[in-house]
Amino acid sequence: MQKRFPSAVLLILLVPSCTGTSGVLKLVELMSWVMDLDELDGDTWKEDPKLGESIRLTFPPHTVNCFMFTRDSSLFSERMFILFQESNVIPPIAIEDEKNQLGCRGFFIIADTLASFRTILSRLPRWSTHRMYCLIRRTDRDEVSRMLQDEVHMFADAEAALFIYGDWSTGFRLGQPIRKFERIENFTEDANNTWEINLDGYRNFLGREVRFSTANCSIFAILDSDGTKFQGIDWMVFLEMSKRMNLTLKYVKPLPGARIGYLINGTWTGGIIGNVFSGAADIAFCGNWIESSKVNTGIQISVPVQRMCINYLVPRPKRTIGNWYAIFSPFSGSLWALLGVTLLFVSCVLNLMSLKMKILLDCRAKFYESKSNALLAMFGILVQGSWPSSKGNHGPTRHIVTGWVVFGLLMSTSFSSTLVSHLAKPKFDKKPEGIKDLVDMGYIWTENTPFPVERLLNMEDSYNKKWADRIKIVASEEEKIEDLKKEKRVIIGTDLWGGFATFSKRAIPSDVLSGYETMAGCVAELYEGFLYRSGSPFNLDMDFYIKQLRESGLVGKYAKKTINWNVSKNPSSGTVKISVTTMPYSEEPLTMAHLRGIFEALLLGHAASLVLFICEIVHHKLKPPNPGNSGNEVIESLSESNLFEYAS
Repeated sequence: MQKRFPSAVLLILLVPSCTGTSGVLKLVELMSWVMDLDELDGDTWKEDPKLGESIRLTFPPHTVNCFMFTRDSSLFSERMFILFQESNVIPPIAIEDEKNQLGCRGFFIIADTLASFRTILSRLPRWSTHRMYCLIRRTDRDEVSRMLQDEVHMFADAEAALFIYGDWSTGFRLGQPIRKFERIENFTEDANNTWEINLDGYRNFLGREVRFSTANCSIFAILDSDGTKFQGIDWMVFLEMSKRMNLTLKYVKPLPGARIGYLINGTWTGGIIGNVFSGAADIAFCGNWIESSKVNTGIQISVPVQRMCINYLVPRPKRTIGNWYAIFSPFSGSLWALLGVTLLFVSCVLNLMSLKMKILLDCRAKFYESKSNALLAMFGILVQGSWPSSKGNHGPTRHIVTGWVVFGLLMSTSFSSTLVSHLAKPKFDKKPEGIKDLVDMGYIWTENTPFPVERLLNMEDSYNKKWADRIKIVASEEEKIEDLKKEKRVIIGTDLWGGFATFSKRAIPSDVLSGYETMAGCVAELYEGFLYRSGSPFNLDMDFYIKQLRESGLVGKYAKKTINWNVSKNPSSGTVKISVTTMPYSEEPLTMAHLRGIFEALLLGHAASLVLFICEIVHHKLKPPNPGNSGNEVIESLSESNLFEYAS
């Protein structure tokens, strides 16, 4: 068997001319590389069972969807990568994906030295859902222990298991919720020694600190002046979750700017979301909408806390009493038109029949032979102001008159029975019932800060786009409240658990709010939730508890409790859901205001009669006298037929 020379000796034989300091350094570097090559030569390193045991301990079977493999440029890392590629016992490996775009939960970090390990780790996302397998070659237990004790923050929120290649007697493990490395002694000797990944979402964090950020947001979050006492629906939900998770609370004030924050080129700045985006806070709540603009923007969104019906408060319709046309309100316009046509038709039929009756010698209805007389007689019967005469023989016209009498009785009864209710029932101006009505009726939407209307309305709809242009931006909250006292203004808010909450930062005074009521329906329906810092260890657990609190009815209980508290502070907020048109009103006797239309009709009729009377006098005086006409013709016509026998 041929004897094998050490690789270092081979290197010396191959490089006999290296002289001087620089030559020695180059020689040392080459010798180091050859020693690596000699140590990793052959397949003995592939058969190390302790390597497999360390991986099994870190990643129990069926717990990781895929792995992200990252390494330094050393030969050791290259050889380990080849080994992992040839293995068929682990899930697929993502290579050179330091942004973790595939969303892998498992990480392999292979490094030759601690220095290169620190460099690799700083480039990776380190979320609470990530678990890292770290393998370092050129180090020892004491050096690793010092690093893990002083630099545990390098791992952020991720779980990690760290091993030293070649020294398998001890490993180090960093889990949740206690962020402190623990030693794993003799893990290769116990086949049942596993490190399960906790995905049930119900963990005790043993007093770990959680940083939250919020602001005054209607009934969702309410802060006192010094920011030490909190109220509101979101606060009560957050407080209940924190108690169950055993967390210590720390409040982080919102950043300058808008209370929610601004999204500029995919980056959140200012407000409460700016705190979450920058990592200064773990969670933010302020009645936040769950919508697409917050997805993939460096923050995470919770499961829905509750549904929100976005709606507007509009001025209460004003009551109208005593319009002149009120006496015509029992019948519709089309019915009045049909009634007039019927009156003319029956009058014409009666007139024609009277003219044809001249051929009958025993009966003749001379009164109805005049069109005006027939029309006046039918009108009198219709309004129950006259009755057909029983004297004389009406002939075939009696059937027409009898039918008209019955018809007039029924119509007048229907009219009179409905008239009182129409005169006494309150009438109101038209109330807008949608964005189309708000645009057509000239309403204005007043805000003191820019409103994200594009996240609420469909801007492809022409009316929604016109309504977005109606937003009036004023300088301050005080100026906004003053503007709300004017006509045709709206207040945006949400219908919630039988109450209504505005989105105003400051409570709207009761005297202003009392003049508003909600529109029917919803302008939009959204869900409200919390905003998490990406990778925070609390996200999964809080989502579990939000679903539990919502399904158990506690969210609804907190909401109703907050709404009742708000009504006690501002009574008008409890009446905006009640429309003035449905409010009960006490019965009262009819007054002049109710019957104004009738008196106006009487005055109008008398005024017309007076004008006609004056016109007749003037006409009579201007007409030249006719000596040949002594009035005998009129007397003879009166003697021929007594008009009063046919009309009443």
